[in-house]
Amino acid sequence: MFELPRKLGIIQYIEFTRSEYMSVYAGMLTAMGCKRGVCINYKVEVTSKDGRRWTPPRRRREDKEEEGLKQQIVDALWDIAERGYDVEIQYSRCYEEECRAFCVKRRHCFRTFTINGIEPQLYEDCRTVDECVTSILRAYKLAKDPPPPPPEEVEAERLLQEWPELSTFGMEWIKTWIYAKGRLLAIAELMRRHQWIKNMIAERKDGLSPFDVRAYMAKDGAEVCVSLRPFEEVYCSSSDGNVRRVELERKGSELHEGRAREVYRPKGLLAFAKNAKEYVEVL
Repeated sequence: MFELPRKLGIIQYIEFTRSEYMSVYAGMLTAMGCKRGVCINYKVEVTSKDGRRWTPPRRRREDKEEEGLKQQIVDALWDIAERGYDVEIQYSRCYEEECRAFCVKRRHCFRTFTINGIEPQLYEDCRTVDECVTSILRAYKLAKDPPPPPPEEVEAERLLQEWPELSTFGMEWIKTWIYAKGRLLAIAELMRRHQWIKNMIAERKDGLSPFDVRAYMAKDGAEVCVSLRPFEEVYCSSSDGNVRRVELERKGSELHEGRAREVYRPKGLLAFAKNAKEYVEVL
C-alpha cells in the first residue's frame, strides 16, 4: 500500500473487520521489518469498500503535515541509508483524539526517525532532498557529539555546587556575573553566615547585580548590616537576631585588615548616642 515498504520488500499486514451497517471494511495495517539498512515499524488505520483496495482515513492537510514526514525528508533518509547509516522510521508520541457524540475515537501518532539509534532534532526547514540530507546529517552529528559547554557555564555549575546559597539568584544570573567571581563568593559567604540576609536578597533579587549588595560590620563585631541598591536602605542585625533599619552616613576611610575601607556612622543625633557604633564597609 505504501511506497517505501514496497521498495524495500517489507510485507504489510492488514487485520480488518467488516461493518454490516456501514458496508465497509475497517482494519489496521502493520509494516515491520528491516531491509537494505532501513527499518520500518508503524501501524496505520485503513478502510476499504471491497476488501481489496485499502486507503487511510481522510484527514485534513494540516494533520498530514503534522503527523507525517515530508516527502523530501523521506527521500533524504533513503539517500542516507544508502550511504551506510542505520535508518529507522517509526511512530512515537501517540495520543487519543477527543471524541464527543456521533464520532469514532482515533489514535494519532507522530512519525519520527532515528539514525544509528540517535534521534536528531531538526531546527531548520529544508525544501530539496540535498538540503534535507545536509540538515539531517548536521543534526545527527550535533546529537552524537554535542559541543562542550562554554567555560562560563562550567564555572557557574562548579560555583553553584560549592556554594548552593547562590541558587537564590538562579543559574542564568550566575553565568551573567561569573566574571565577578570574587564578589559572588563574598555574597555567598555572607548568606551562609546570616540567613536573614539570604531571605532579604531572595525577596529583592530581581534586577539586582552583585555590585548592588553592600555589607557593613560594626568595629566591635557585634552587628552586621546590609543594603541593597538602588533602595539604599540599611538593615542591621545584632547577636540577638533582631533586624532593624538604620540610616548611615559616610565618616571617611580607614585602614582595616590591610585595606582602605569606608567607615560609616549613624546619621543625625544617633551618632552621639551612648551605644552608637561605627561600621566598616566589608563588601
